[in-house]
Amino acid sequence: MLKSSELDYYSIVEQYQPVVRRFINMMVRNQWASDDLTQETFIKAYKRLSSLEDPSKVKSWLLRIAYNLCQDHFKALSGKRVESLDSVEAVLAADILPMGKQMERDEMSRCVQEKMLLLPQSYRTILCLSDIAGLSYEEIGEVLQITRGNVKARLHRARMKMKEILHTHCHISNDERDVLVCTPKDV
Repeated sequence: MLKSSELDYYSIVEQYQPVVRRFINMMVRNQWASDDLTQETFIKAYKRLSSLEDPSKVKSWLLRIAYNLCQDHFKALSGKRVESLDSVEAVLAADILPMGKQMERDEMSRCVQEKMLLLPQSYRTILCLSDIAGLSYEEIGEVLQITRGNVKARLHRARMKMKEILHTHCHISNDERDVLVCTPKDV
């Protein structure tokens, strides 16, 4: 958390760029667009830094800017389907895992990643804000401009829908090493 005396642009970029980048990447599912939108987020933040009233809310403020830019991006696509399926692990991995462990996580995420694209955009957004960006209910409410109760309800519905999709389309089990494995069902 930044205090007003520590509120300078470069420290904001350094501290929050990874979470903003992961959020945008999960939203737009396109590496090039994600790079552009992340850069645009921080350009807008730089221009509006003086308008930030509460420095303790810089993370949700940045994600609100990123969310709005993603919405503009979707409008510009005019309903065209984005075909890029970058690895969820490339998006989520904050640290480098041993190669074997990374491969196992990549295999598990492939099925889940594809199924996440089946979620309505609003569900994917709230899951990204909660589980990828790690925002609290209050912070999510600030980003989406909804109440805390509405956040809880939407997040619950999104998780139930994701669970339903995984149950319908995947077999999730433990292999002989007790590692969680997700394999597609023949539907």
